[in-house]
Amino acid sequence: MNYFSLDSSSLHVINSDNKLNFFEKYCYLLFNVINNLLQIGAKNSFSLHYPKYTNYSEMVIRAKASGRISPARFFCNEFWGDLNLVTIKHALGDEIKAIEIGCGSGIYGKKLITKDQKLKYTGVDIAIPAKWEPEIKDRATFVQGSCDDIGRLLMDNNLLFTQSALEHFEKDLRFMKEIGTAVKKTGKPLIQIHLFPSGPCLKTFLWHGIRQYNLRLVKKLIKQSTHSAKPILICLGGKNSNSFHWKSITKPMILRNLEGVYKAEPTYGSALVEAIKLDAQSNKPKSASFNILITQHNLSKELDINAILGGYSEISI
Repeated sequence: MNYFSLDSSSLHVINSDNKLNFFEKYCYLLFNVINNLLQIGAKNSFSLHYPKYTNYSEMVIRAKASGRISPARFFCNEFWGDLNLVTIKHALGDEIKAIEIGCGSGIYGKKLITKDQKLKYTGVDIAIPAKWEPEIKDRATFVQGSCDDIGRLLMDNNLLFTQSALEHFEKDLRFMKEIGTAVKKTGKPLIQIHLFPSGPCLKTFLWHGIRQYNLRLVKKLIKQSTHSAKPILICLGGKNSNSFHWKSITKPMILRNLEGVYKAEPTYGSALVEAIKLDAQSNKPKSASFNILITQHNLSKELDINAILGGYSEISI
């Protein structure tokens, strides 16, 4: 196993997707603790935003319907539900050709296809999924491949996204650089959307992928290509959501109380939303539960975050 790579944004490339021995597990935690503590040099690299949630009663209904979902996954589902594809479509020339790297079963591609009746979706993953979620075959395609193939796979696609995948890429900087090279060469419009774990996820997820992304690492990703507008970073959740995750999911898993992890009590959904509500009052990016990075390339007009999502406020670092 390679432990280091210059093409990685983090200090190491120890991948917990592989079976790690005790020494490798220790190094993984140590290197990521150090990596997450280094926070310098991120100011003015992006516009920083937090969601402004208003209808918590409906959020509770969705949380209860989701079972014992983690705060991070719930935040991501809320984002994809809120995303305004009409505005994105106009920015991209009235047609969306989406490609997802690390697509798994294609569940998020299915969500996009449902929201836009003409959207075309390509899902890419190293493993063939046991079940392919998108049911409209003429608008959804699966390709077996990896992040290393992005230069070949990007082609005419104009919406590139990853969901909880970037942290698994050993050479995440090379991945972003190849995208930037392709966009510069073609001059075609492209929007990137990446959802990935923040620094505090080391405590809640423990051994997961290679790394977590603090603000410094986000800047390193951004520097790999040029943009037609300032990148957007959305911070989701905070210390209350992280504490909720630890007490409700991580701690029971450590204690091998699997029933406590997977059984959703009647109060679980409302308690999750209460933690989200408390975090909405603090807005501290270093405590975020998850991050979303949106970059724009070769667009004629800058995207308005409130037009594509609504109710998002800009904050200073």
